Amino acid sequence: MFKNIKRVVSILILISFLFSNFNIQSFSQTLSTSLNITVQRDNSGVYKITRNSISIIWNPIEDAVLYEVYAASSNSQVDFQTVTQNTYCDITGLKSATVYKITVVAKNEDEQIITSQSIYVITEFKLYAQPEPDPEKEEDIPLGSGGEHPKLLITFNKINVSDDFQPDIGFRGYNVFVGKSQTASDANQYYVDNNTNEIYKYQKENNITIPIKLYKEGVQQFAQEINQTVNMTVYDKYDGIDTYELVPGTIYYILMNPKMDSTKVIYKPLTNIACPTLMQVSAAKIGEIEKDGKTLALVRVQWRGVDPGNYKQDEIRYRAYYATSANELPRDNLPPQNIFATTSYNQNEAYIPGLSMTTKYYFIRVEAIFADGTRIPSALIKVSVTELGDIPPTPKNCRAETISQTEIEVSFDKPVSDDSSYVYQIWISTEYKDVLDANGNPTVYKLVYSSSTYNPNTDGLLPSDLILDGTRYRYKISNLLPNTVYYFKIRIINTTNQKKSDFSLVFVGTTKPIAILNVPPVDDNFVRQIVPSETGIRIYVYQDDLLSKIHQAIVDYVSQSAYFSGSLTVSEKVYYQVYVCESSWDEKNVKVYFELPSENISNYIDISNLKSNTPYYIRFKVRVYLDKDYLSEFSKAYVALTKPQQVPPTISQPEIPKNFMIAPEDDAVTQTSVKLRWDTKPGQSYVILQTSRTLESNKLSVDEVKDHFVKTLRQKVEIYRQVSDSTFVVEEVVYDVYSQNSPVGARIYIDVTSPVTFKNLAPNTLYYFSIKAIENGRESLWGSIAVTTSSIEKPENLIVISRDSSGHGLTIQWNGNPNYGYQIFVRQENSTVYTLVYSGSISPASVVSSKVAVYKYYIGNLSSNTLYYVRVRSIHIPTGKVSIFAEVLARTVFNQSDFENQQQKLKEEEQNRIRDIQNQKQVTIVLENSSDKYYLYINDQNALDEIQRINSNEFVIDFTKAIYSTAKGQVLFSYKVADALEKLQKSFVLKYKSSMLKLPPGALNVSEVENISKRYGIDKGLVMILIELSSVSALPPSYGYDIDSDVITFKVTARFYQNDEQVVSSFAKPVNITLKLASLSGQANQTRAIYDFSNSSFVTSFSIDSLSNSITFNVEKPGTFGVLKTQTVSSYTLSKYKDDIAYVVQKYNLNELYSDFNKNLSQDYATKLITRVFGIDIEKVRNGNLTRQEAIYILARVYEQKTSSSIDNVVITKSTSFVPDGRYKKFILAIMSLGIVDNDLDPYETIKLDEFVHYIVNLEKILKY
Repeated sequence: MFKNIKRVVSILILISFLFSNFNIQSFSQTLSTSLNITVQRDNSGVYKITRNSISIIWNPIEDAVLYEVYAASSNSQVDFQTVTQNTYCDITGLKSATVYKITVVAKNEDEQIITSQSIYVITEFKLYAQPEPDPEKEEDIPLGSGGEHPKLLITFNKINVSDDFQPDIGFRGYNVFVGKSQTASDANQYYVDNNTNEIYKYQKENNITIPIKLYKEGVQQFAQEINQTVNMTVYDKYDGIDTYELVPGTIYYILMNPKMDSTKVIYKPLTNIACPTLMQVSAAKIGEIEKDGKTLALVRVQWRGVDPGNYKQDEIRYRAYYATSANELPRDNLPPQNIFATTSYNQNEAYIPGLSMTTKYYFIRVEAIFADGTRIPSALIKVSVTELGDIPPTPKNCRAETISQTEIEVSFDKPVSDDSSYVYQIWISTEYKDVLDANGNPTVYKLVYSSSTYNPNTDGLLPSDLILDGTRYRYKISNLLPNTVYYFKIRIINTTNQKKSDFSLVFVGTTKPIAILNVPPVDDNFVRQIVPSETGIRIYVYQDDLLSKIHQAIVDYVSQSAYFSGSLTVSEKVYYQVYVCESSWDEKNVKVYFELPSENISNYIDISNLKSNTPYYIRFKVRVYLDKDYLSEFSKAYVALTKPQQVPPTISQPEIPKNFMIAPEDDAVTQTSVKLRWDTKPGQSYVILQTSRTLESNKLSVDEVKDHFVKTLRQKVEIYRQVSDSTFVVEEVVYDVYSQNSPVGARIYIDVTSPVTFKNLAPNTLYYFSIKAIENGRESLWGSIAVTTSSIEKPENLIVISRDSSGHGLTIQWNGNPNYGYQIFVRQENSTVYTLVYSGSISPASVVSSKVAVYKYYIGNLSSNTLYYVRVRSIHIPTGKVSIFAEVLARTVFNQSDFENQQQKLKEEEQNRIRDIQNQKQVTIVLENSSDKYYLYINDQNALDEIQRINSNEFVIDFTKAIYSTAKGQVLFSYKVADALEKLQKSFVLKYKSSMLKLPPGALNVSEVENISKRYGIDKGLVMILIELSSVSALPPSYGYDIDSDVITFKVTARFYQNDEQVVSSFAKPVNITLKLASLSGQANQTRAIYDFSNSSFVTSFSIDSLSNSITFNVEKPGTFGVLKTQTVSSYTLSKYKDDIAYVVQKYNLNELYSDFNKNLSQDYATKLITRVFGIDIEKVRNGNLTRQEAIYILARVYEQKTSSSIDNVVITKSTSFVPDGRYKKFILAIMSLGIVDNDLDPYETIKLDEFVHYIVNLEKILKY
């Protein structure tokens, strides 16, 4: 009795798990992970699932003393049940290819249920495939050819799924893959619908893969269900699909798996099966032979080669069989006694000689045999040696003979004595390779025919169109291109049965080239002797041989011309062109040119009016006039040196004055003067040239220098004569009459004595001084030095000494040089533009020395209670040269009256603006929609009406409607809107790009709103709130992370009109943020994190929605947030400067630093880093690796270039415990004092790359790059 009750209770429990509305299901779902039921695997990792059994295993449960196991094929059909104390079970007696719901229930000693779990498993199913079978009747076997359109018959078990389980698993049908690769990488994917049996194919259209229904010859394709199996046929081609599905003679790999919505159903995956398509084969009678007094047929068999796949070609061979009965050639067991040919992979035809003419049909099959025993048979075909007509023979001994520039004659053997039913096709192309269409006709080669349009299956040349020369046909092809290679092949068509021969072998012909007259050039036989004089050259020549060569070349040219016919008489005129260049051959700089007729030359050619003692290069060309001019190439160059003339002796040129330099005194170079000295000699006078550019040549005379500046450069030249060691008077100003207002380009000082001081120079300016000695009327060459005058000192000790009580002015004071004027600029802190308030000379308040004075200046017309930046710089008034700025910050005195007037004006402007907006009816007003921002204003009354009216629990502001996706989003609204949302318990939602910000009711009830309300004595509803959302660029906090979403910054401010804006520091309630992920959330070996960039911290709590590929989290204060994902970790993290390495890699795209960080720093890599980061070139210190002091010296030079300041101006505040090289000491101390180098390390050690990167980052921060 107890056993029967226990059995009834067990069945009731099972039914409760099968029906979803039973109360116990919610309990078992809650604890479903504790049992963790799964199907066991064998040693190979394959599920233990057979056609009628399933082996499962589960975790032991605490306090469980027994487990009940059930396997049901529907809610009402239980095919297996048992009770066990084990944690595994072999479920047997099941139906094949059936979905089972397997349930395990854990019970304690009181037979109370502790927990339970169910899973879905499919019992084993099978897949089969074969090519189309041979026809059952011999009359249905194709005649002449077969296998052109292959197909595969695929069969698999129907999977039985109860309607009770469909809501859980969503069984849709079957995915079938057919491809040449075992990995299915190239497979076509088909889908059989479980409900309709319709067959679909997945096709890619517009970059989207979609299923399309399949039609064959207008008929939709369906699978068939027969005896619990599904049968489908795959054809070689479907309607509307350009590509072929199947190719004859190819091994295909086929795979099937069930298509379900659920991914949790367990089944044993099938392995792919191999199935070939049949080979394509054809056969025809091609002639007859006589043997033993009988007439026998000769049959040719041809087949399309198989796809070798992964096999080598030498691993494949073919066997061809024939028989008089179809039953003698079974596809799977071909008899060896019926073999008539065995061939290699590349031979795809064979012949059957001597077939009896009395047999009606012969049956033929070919098979491909692979090295491992794999076989691919062909389709079975039959051939009739009585019914089929003759196929013409292949043309033999085909040749092409060149006739002219536009003609080629083709010839070949006449194939048979009676060819009255034959048409001859001659095909021509300028390309060797051809592509045949489906009917075997060429698509690259063109038919030689009387019309450009023709039928390639019937048209051609009749025997009467050809010229019969003995046993060979000839045919001339005209209208060809000159000097062109043509490829030919010939085919014969029997017009009685339209049978075609094979193409002949391709043969080649070339048209003659266009005739070219190559005029022979002048050679050494023509030039016999060259005799120079002081001003001329005579060349003795012999022209008879050259004229003979020219005449013969002309005769050859005319005879080869397309217009030549019959006898020929030629008459030409010959001229010699003479080209002469001086010193070297330059065709663009010919000094002498003339032309002589051949009849005017006796035995020499004279060239006159030449320079003496000068080499000349002489070349000839021959000009022939026939119907037009024809020129030869240049002859070689003949070189002749004219004789020198006698010249009187010259006075030697004086030397350049020695030791021309800046004088050694301390003040030899100032801002406006320079003192020079040189060694003098008795009997010499001296000229000094002052310019702002180097001389073109130091060989120029004084007069040539004047001409160069005046005539070439169009600049003035001032000529001075010395009065004293530092005083000069102007003697003359030389200029071009058309350039009277041009600048002074050079100053020439005559009869200068050493030493000499030049004044009135511009500060910080490069000058070139050149000196020339004059002795006995002869000038020396110029000797030059470059001098840069000293820089202008900037003002020092700039301070504010007083402020007006009105707040409208202030007085500044500084120390400066009394020789300069001064420029004063100011700007307000909220502006970026400086205004010039004074420029010119200022009287000093007091004079300290000849170079130091105290200056004061009053700046008026300023705004009260305003911070000003004041800049002062020195200016050299004559030249406009300026120093760097001195700067001081000063705030003007607060003026209550000014402040009240300003606030009243702002208030009135804001009230008028809000009043205009509120008169409009829409909830939101677009104030600005630009590339910078999308600025919305919420109309109070309209918004309040909208909040009351809508049923949604969200009030949405959509920034995604901005014209520019990069624009930041701003929305301005009063606290009345926030208060209404809080009272109605509705959220305030802002959508920006792919992100969403959701403020819950009451989140904006913040202290800043209360503070402004109390400060101005206004209702909280009048306080305005501005929310701004923007997308920013950011770097990951360290290497090991990548940015995986937009980085969004949002801030909230409260204000009353335009004054006293307060930033909201935190929300009254947590705010919800949703960010879209840039990559798929389910990627392997990737984790996600939320990073608060504004506080450099992580948000620890968040959730990921894989369906929408987004991440959601809560924040309590505004800031900048983004999603990070992990990446491969590099060993660079071992470096103490890892953050600097990551920063430089990310900003300047130097990924090699991750792996090279611990290498020694080389000169080449230091140059690369400096160029990439600072955009400048640096001097080369040494080859190879750098020491620390050499690297610091490079950084110091970068600092000087970027600041335009000397390292000597740095105040030294640091010292070193080491003794560096004297050349580098000051640079090391200066760079340490600036904070660029923050460690005192051995200067002679080789520096590592990561340490140098650290110093570069420090330097970049100091320069505010």
